[in-house]
Amino acid sequence: MSTAHPAAPSSARVAVVTGAGLAVPGLTLPDELLGTVREGGFDPATGLVGRDLRHKDRASRLALRATAPALRDAGLFDGDRYTGPGDSTAVVVSTNVGILENVCSFADTIARDTVLGLSPLGLPQTSSNVIAGSVAMAHGLRGPNVTLCNGPTSGLDALYWARALIVTGRADTAVVIGVEPAGEIVTKLLGTPALDGAAALVLESADRAAGRGAEIRATVAGCAREADLPR
Repeated sequence: MSTAHPAAPSSARVAVVTGAGLAVPGLTLPDELLGTVREGGFDPATGLVGRDLRHKDRASRLALRATAPALRDAGLFDGDRYTGPGDSTAVVVSTNVGILENVCSFADTIARDTVLGLSPLGLPQTSSNVIAGSVAMAHGLRGPNVTLCNGPTSGLDALYWARALIVTGRADTAVVIGVEPAGEIVTKLLGTPALDGAAALVLESADRAAGRGAEIRATVAGCAREADLPR
């Protein structure tokens, strides 16, 4: 049985993209992924510091730095706070090694000092959903909150689930974030350094986006994996 997800019928809610943001070393705006790179792009050494990032793991810091410009691009962030419907805004995160360094660090501490050596401030960072939770708390997003850690298709699957939340009426807006932090342990596992960056998209129902005059950049009409496509 095919697991392809066809486009929604015309009478259903439609999910559209209204914003995008990056926290990728050397890049400033999403169009640089396909074109000329501007000078003065994102620098993790200076971009991942600040009071708002204290006591947060690297993946959460990257995700937060990608989310703010995405919300701003969508016209939903005034520089201080989220201006959209917090109760109906979802957060969907894709990450496969996001908390690996955190978990390994805690395991090393337990092996060396027993549980008495653990810091309660760092314990939340061992939860796979800490990234989505950090973004939701920072912007007051109280809708569905999901993290996907399912390998190479994780990013596309995150878009699928964000779309599903919107077309079924579970959310009016969804922030979708893909983040993979670099680190010594990650490099050892993968055999090569990870991206050490994040990208974020803002999805909305088409009716809501049109109602507030937002610029629609794309329509998320469906999702399918290669094995499901006709030959």
